Amino acid sequence: MAGVGLVVGGWIAKAVIANILSRVRSLFHDNLSLQKDTEKMLNDLEVALPRIEAVIEAAERRSIESSALSTWLQQLKDAVSHAGDVVDDFEAKTIKDQVESKSKVSAKAYSTVKALKALVFSDSELKKLKHAVRRLENVSARVDSFIELIRLNDDDTVGRIGHSLHSETSSLLGDTKVIGRDEEINLILDIILGYRYHLPRTSEHARPDDQPKFGQRGTLFDKLRKIFLTGTAESSKSSDKAKLEELEARKKGNKIEEEDPSKDCIEIGEYEPNQKGQTERLDYNSSDVHETSGSSQNLGILPIVGINGVGKTTVAQAVFNNKRVKMCFDLTAWVYVSDNISGKQIIQRIIMSLEPWSGLTDDALDLDNLQHKLIGIIRSKRLFLVLDGVSDDIIIVWSQLRSILRCSGPQSMVLVTTQKYSIANLLGTMGPITLNTLEQTDFRYLFNHLVFDDCFYHHYEVHLFESICGKIADKFHGLPLAAKTVAPLLRANRNMEYWENVLGSDWWNISDHGLGINVLPALGIGCLYPALRQCLLFCSIFPRNYVFEKERVVQMWVAHGFIQSSDRRDIVPENVAKNWFDELVDRSFLQPTVWQGRYVMHDLIREFSVAVSSNEYYVFHRNSKVLPQFANHISVDNDNFDLQWGHYDHKRLQTLMFFGHHRVDKNYGTLGSIVRKSTSLRVLDLSYICMSNVSQASDVLCKLSHLRYLDLSFTGIKDLPEAFGNLYHLQVLDLRGCIIEKLPKNMNNLINLRHLYADSQTTALIYAVGQLTKLQELQEFRVRLEDGYKINELRDMKDLRKLYITNLEKVSSWQEATDAKLVEKKSLDYLQLKWVYQVPESRSTSQLNKDILDGLHPHFQLKRLKILNYMGIDFPYWVQRLTDLVAVNIINCRWLSVLPPLGELPRLKKLSLFGLSSITHINDQVYGTNDVIFPYLEELHFSELFSWEQWSEAEYKLLIPHLRKLGINACSKLSLLPIETLSSSVKELHLSSCTSYISMLPAYLKRLTSLTKLSIQDCSATLLIPCHSLTLLEHLQLESCFDVHFEGGMQYFTKLKKLEVHRCFDVTQNIYEQTSLVERYSLMGGLQSLIHLVIDDRFMYYRYYHMLNTLCSIRTMKFCAFDLSEFTTEDEEWLQQLQSLQEIQFASCRNLLRLPSNLNNMCNLKKVVLNDCCKLQSLPLNGLPDNLKEFHVSGGSEVLEQQCQKTDGDEWQKISHVPYVRINGRTIQMISHDLGNWYSERCRIADTIRRTMTVY
Repeated sequence: MAGVGLVVGGWIAKAVIANILSRVRSLFHDNLSLQKDTEKMLNDLEVALPRIEAVIEAAERRSIESSALSTWLQQLKDAVSHAGDVVDDFEAKTIKDQVESKSKVSAKAYSTVKALKALVFSDSELKKLKHAVRRLENVSARVDSFIELIRLNDDDTVGRIGHSLHSETSSLLGDTKVIGRDEEINLILDIILGYRYHLPRTSEHARPDDQPKFGQRGTLFDKLRKIFLTGTAESSKSSDKAKLEELEARKKGNKIEEEDPSKDCIEIGEYEPNQKGQTERLDYNSSDVHETSGSSQNLGILPIVGINGVGKTTVAQAVFNNKRVKMCFDLTAWVYVSDNISGKQIIQRIIMSLEPWSGLTDDALDLDNLQHKLIGIIRSKRLFLVLDGVSDDIIIVWSQLRSILRCSGPQSMVLVTTQKYSIANLLGTMGPITLNTLEQTDFRYLFNHLVFDDCFYHHYEVHLFESICGKIADKFHGLPLAAKTVAPLLRANRNMEYWENVLGSDWWNISDHGLGINVLPALGIGCLYPALRQCLLFCSIFPRNYVFEKERVVQMWVAHGFIQSSDRRDIVPENVAKNWFDELVDRSFLQPTVWQGRYVMHDLIREFSVAVSSNEYYVFHRNSKVLPQFANHISVDNDNFDLQWGHYDHKRLQTLMFFGHHRVDKNYGTLGSIVRKSTSLRVLDLSYICMSNVSQASDVLCKLSHLRYLDLSFTGIKDLPEAFGNLYHLQVLDLRGCIIEKLPKNMNNLINLRHLYADSQTTALIYAVGQLTKLQELQEFRVRLEDGYKINELRDMKDLRKLYITNLEKVSSWQEATDAKLVEKKSLDYLQLKWVYQVPESRSTSQLNKDILDGLHPHFQLKRLKILNYMGIDFPYWVQRLTDLVAVNIINCRWLSVLPPLGELPRLKKLSLFGLSSITHINDQVYGTNDVIFPYLEELHFSELFSWEQWSEAEYKLLIPHLRKLGINACSKLSLLPIETLSSSVKELHLSSCTSYISMLPAYLKRLTSLTKLSIQDCSATLLIPCHSLTLLEHLQLESCFDVHFEGGMQYFTKLKKLEVHRCFDVTQNIYEQTSLVERYSLMGGLQSLIHLVIDDRFMYYRYYHMLNTLCSIRTMKFCAFDLSEFTTEDEEWLQQLQSLQEIQFASCRNLLRLPSNLNNMCNLKKVVLNDCCKLQSLPLNGLPDNLKEFHVSGGSEVLEQQCQKTDGDEWQKISHVPYVRINGRTIQMISHDLGNWYSERCRIADTIRRTMTVY
């Protein structure tokens, strides 16, 4: 029987019941007769809450096998759910009365109506509420009968293995054989033994706005090794940083002094709070500090991160006991950092590990003497320290402890093991090593090693045990903790029946003659507080390996009430939920993907969560037979709606989600029946379900009075019925991808709506949208002259975070603009203001625009501002006072001739100026008066500034020191660039129509030694590219450039991955004669990193490909705008040597008559695409490669398309072996068994992207 802890599943009973009691009291407040009868029940419930919480917490901590307790807990959950539904109904009726009252009475009379709201409830409704409270009270009253059971069970848990899973660790390696961790151990040894090389602290490709911000994680070991082996210490500071320091020195009137390394040691007399909230004095003699040879540069801290049980301690032990480590370090120490540890205890344990003979006790020395003693031991000696099992408690003492450790000798190292990335980011001086679960082969080897000893191999049926052992091992998802927990039991019970039982059981619930194994704390899930644990369990409702969106999950948590609401307006439930989500990511329970804001649940954690919740969160898939009785949250990973519901009670269903490809033509009756019966639904996701009878579907939805979250995106729904406005509890409505023609006029009744996702046309239809005061995003507020659409509708929408206002020309005055009260919207993060462009009739029109913009003054905490089609000459003063701005976009403000001093904005990271036709100069007026101009700007884009002539130098100032991306497009009059003072840290440079300043470009490119992407278009003068300075270039795009010259030769582009050259009339290069023999030899390999190549007919006709030398890594090649009729023999010979090519495309090759004749010899070619090749009438005579997987033809020759048809096409025999053939948008052939995992995985990824990458 499953333990009671699995039945509870992280349920936050106390908080949920307390919330219901508070809501009931509020409803009964104005009804004196019911108040007297119900008060005793409510009081009894409140008295019982602590005991209920104690029983539930005890049940979650250990597996108690009691059917009575399990039954009672389930009854309690049902009673709570029923009471919540009843209270929901009453609150909905109250909201309805409020909404109707607002429309009928004046604001002054509204308070009177509100006071009489209780009178509208009928006697039957009030009795229903009273009955729900009584049912809850009756179930809760039985809690006392289980208190004794919990107390007795406490005595039986002393010897449980679960308690020993988190025991103190030591440096001794229990098993000298460490399996499956060679890569990680060798990498760590490479780092700590040659510490002059540094791992990057953060990933270069990490997204700066993707929270939470941690160090590099999940990095591939071969890439880390390459970074380590090729890395070099920074020899000097960058020129920009030096310039900044020089400016600071000049400002202070003194010389720049070298930093004293000893200043990193702690100051005398500083205090740190210990775990009891008291302070500990961490001081010692100042001479000890200044005589030390250590510094912050000499102490390296390398974190190892992974979920509990993945083997962090084992890896650390293997490193610690390595002979090379013992030889290279003067001192080695191992400290287990337990929870609630104090600074004094850590120092004492370090000393005990370094000098075990010292025999220190807790009271042997005070803190001051311990610090003196430790410094005396480690001074001038190279130290290797392992801090194992570090948790959040280290934060309190870390600053002081680090300062002490910095007093050690040069190249000292600290190895930290922790479950949390936030701890790794806080402590580490370099990116962490992430330990994932073991690969299947390694794990099987480890499991067999632990199960089968020498004696076992003498067993006459050992081959049978080996067979089942592999199947058992596969259940554990590569977690070493599982192997070390279960393997001893299997070895001790050499009984086939017992092994079969283990195979059919959840491994964390296996027992051996009453010896229970409690793995919940060992995995770290038990450390989560109940509300957070419940949020984690909810994520198991998504199918295995499903990539889900953070925002979406957070909103579902809020919809279910997992995050309790607060009376404080500054506490937003979504923000609390996001912090909780980040906590789960921090602990590796949820894992980030390559897509920003998208995550996946680890297989092991998901499987465990499903079991812990006793199938309360259930995924119904093809192999499912019947729904579990107690499933409250269901997702359907199946194309079929005809589910086996059996005797399932639909009224308990709270979440229903669908995945896969559904079309509800014939299955609408089934879906409608499911939804109609599920009256307690809180979350309903019908996205991507194509509905033909949309009116019927929307009518059913209107009856789901408890609904909080409704996703109808891409369903084809065109209108919503009037009754839709009765969903008073609705918080999230997603209508993306739906062309809504009509909205109910009472849409503004949804006063609890927090998130509305729809196109701008749909949101503009909402009448009196100002009543939706909890809305956080408004995709478009389109100002109109009629009531219900004027700008004063925005007055009370104080929770808005994103706001788009259009048709501002319909605002008549400054006073009307101030009625929107944007300045009072403290939560506003993004603001877009848009006029419909028109030529100003007079100067007064420009002044009116400025007055209106002045009246739309936002709160000073605004982060992002976008202004479009503004017709004023300059901006009001408030624009330059928004010191929290991180992004500014100014678009098509054609009369704007004066820009504010944007260079003074201290936090600005992105600036885009587009279509500012009246701007002629960017100079000191924009720079401002600070010494550092745009101090944190990372992206800067200019486009279509047709009158712009000069971008001035910033003399004696530092100009944009952190610039990473620079774009200048269609600024044809620009002739002066600040190449001397403009930052040299640019990584991406995009230029178009650059003829006027092209002569200045080479000098600037020579400074851009960190450039990784260069794009130049529409240049009619000679373009000189200094190749020797751009050795880090990864992407080069040249388009419509008259004369391109590669100075030094393209062989310098050793890291180039993507090259696009088209419509370039003359391309040349020269090789430096003064290049040394060593350098020439290193460059002989050519463009070895090139993966993607896009070229046109000129590139082929003039044989420019000879400049590329050997292309050993090419994967994709695209011929575009190809006017040649055929490939020459020389061209085909060049193509033949591209044996790594996997995909070839021919796009807009309208004169091409024949494809290369030797395509069939390209053995690695997997995909051929022909697009808009209208004269191509046949395929190569020799056919296509035997290994080809895909063949696509579209928008081209009708003759070829006909010839490639499966039935009567003459060319069909040449492509009949290709598994996937697609002609003009139609799939002609798809042989799934030939495509195998390759195609299935592509489809799975495509489906994931389609569902998760939709832009709000």
